[in-house]
Amino acid sequence: MEEHPIVAKHISCSDISIIESISNYDIEERNTTYLLTLKVTNSNISVLQTSMFRRFTKLSKLYWDSNIQNILPGTFSYLDNLKELCLQGNQLTSISDGLFNSLGSLEKLDLSNNRIQNISDHAFVGIKLNELDISNNNISHIGQELLDSLNTLTTLDFSYNDLNKVNSFKNLPLRSLNLSHNRISVVDFEVFHENVYEINLSFNSISEITNLNVSRAYEIILHHNNIQHFEGNVNVTYLDLRYNKLETIGTSLFGSGLKRFYAADNSISVINPNAFFGLYDLEHLLLANNNLSSISNSLFKDLRSLTYLDLSGNKLTYFAFGTFDNLVNLHVLNISYNNLKDLQQYTFHSLGHLADLFFQNNEINGVNVSDLMLYMPKLKTVNLDNNDWSCKKLVGIVLNLKNMKVSFPNGDTWEESNIHGIKCHETLDRAPADNGAKSDSDYSKLKHFFNEDFTDTLMYKYFNEEFKNSNFFQILRKSN
Repeated sequence: MEEHPIVAKHISCSDISIIESISNYDIEERNTTYLLTLKVTNSNISVLQTSMFRRFTKLSKLYWDSNIQNILPGTFSYLDNLKELCLQGNQLTSISDGLFNSLGSLEKLDLSNNRIQNISDHAFVGIKLNELDISNNNISHIGQELLDSLNTLTTLDFSYNDLNKVNSFKNLPLRSLNLSHNRISVVDFEVFHENVYEINLSFNSISEITNLNVSRAYEIILHHNNIQHFEGNVNVTYLDLRYNKLETIGTSLFGSGLKRFYAADNSISVINPNAFFGLYDLEHLLLANNNLSSISNSLFKDLRSLTYLDLSGNKLTYFAFGTFDNLVNLHVLNISYNNLKDLQQYTFHSLGHLADLFFQNNEINGVNVSDLMLYMPKLKTVNLDNNDWSCKKLVGIVLNLKNMKVSFPNGDTWEESNIHGIKCHETLDRAPADNGAKSDSDYSKLKHFFNEDFTDTLMYKYFNEEFKNSNFFQILRKSN
């Protein structure tokens, strides 16, 4: 029986001799009929030649990540079985018509980290891509015809380019669209397919968004933009508006399906008491680093599913009774970096599931650990650093926390009075150093008054002279 030679199905550049010194001749003349995966790195080849892969007819995955400046027409002929092509990290500047049209089985194309400025409108005609990555290039425009040809695409990454306008993606059945780190200033959400799962528009210059309510996306990421307001009835599950310019949060802005809302690092000073009305499924709420000085005690009344609440970095001075009453599933509460003078642990009486409480960097000078644990029996971690602690009180608090197996991080103040690095001030009672001298001085003044000054007073003169001639004095004298 004839024996067939064993042929490796996966060859990487570390397995074959064509590493570093690979040439077009090496590629074209090697017997690689059964090869399924080829990886080439650190190659000196700058131009991929026509039909250079004619001996790679079974190839399924091709990775080539260095020095390519140009790809000639017909380069990928014969690669009928290629499903994944990665050309990231090269020096390509443009993608011409028909370059990939022979790759009828191609599903994933990676052109990231090149120097691409232009992609022809017909560059992807003839292929049925599922995933396309063109991130980290210099593209300033996407042709509408180009987008319409990608009608099988589910994942598109166009991040880190120079786009300043968003064309229509309606014909693309996308699940994930990444347009972050561009120069986009205006977004109309009608240009996106209504069933796209994730839209990432972070790190742009967006100041205006319209028709956000038509999107059915699960996740919309808009952090690090210039957004000052947005329209109501947003039907998303995850909305990230951190690092924008929001000043208020009004009513009827959110659909009932919202689960995570991130609005930290804005300029929010006012939140309508009914802003979160009906958000029974909301789980995470981030309002950190804003300008809030007060919170309505009805603001969180519908948030029974909330597990994470961050109010740190505001100007809050107190919480009214009832503020946290309905947060029965809250696990993490961060109220650090505010102006709180009293922890007001009685306002936490409904937080029976709370595990982590952060109230560092306030002006709090006392806390009853026993009461705290009575209301929050599942408490595991607190951070109490940088408050107005007296060392005497802080010692007691720390001992009680340890006894109740509640952990706390050490502070970083070791050169001043501290307990475990947590800064505190000493309040020892000390008698004044000049107390004896002061007593002698007071006695001398009193003695001088009765020996000299008192004889000139009306009281002395009355009782010493006039009182003796009074009828009352005569009666007293006779009674004796």
